[in-house]
Amino acid sequence: MAELGSRRPARPPIALGCAVALTVLIGAIALAAFSVTYLESGAETRTIALAPGASYAFGSVTSVAEERLYVVRLGEGTFLALADLNDASRAAGRQECRVAPIAREDPRLAGLLARHDARISPAAKGLRFLFTGCDGALYDVTGIRIDGDGANLDRYATSSDDEGRLTVDLQDRTCSERLGEQPFREVACGA
Repeated sequence: MAELGSRRPARPPIALGCAVALTVLIGAIALAAFSVTYLESGAETRTIALAPGASYAFGSVTSVAEERLYVVRLGEGTFLALADLNDASRAAGRQECRVAPIAREDPRLAGLLARHDARISPAAKGLRFLFTGCDGALYDVTGIRIDGDGANLDRYATSSDDEGRLTVDLQDRTCSERLGEQPFREVACGA
């Protein structure tokens, strides 16, 4: 007969210990997989890598919908990354109202280009392309407002990585406005 003072503490069931160990192991694997994916995506710096710069044709405008921007190739090695949300939509909280290109076959395009020719930036001259906002604002292919004074489209810094891919730094944003004959006057960025 066992004495009362020599009682052994109860041990948790083996199955419970194995379940806890398995849960910790699965959590560690998931964390490692997430970390690798996150770090390789450029999300920690918000720098994104796109196609090689040479794959963009001169005068091309490419939508990068998942990042909400347009990539414009102006000349040899000259790229712009433009936000597809204009200042009026951002201020009104209308995130669904994105800037859109006016199709080259749109019959209005020729008239709009002719009417606003004097306000088109030198880098955009000869490129038959315009953006329009939901509020009717017009921008040339460089993101400069051409239908009046006001905010231009925000620009993001571009560069090339070691593999020749075009990169866009979404943390390096430049905001500007058109004021009279001054098409690109830098201003502080809002939200």
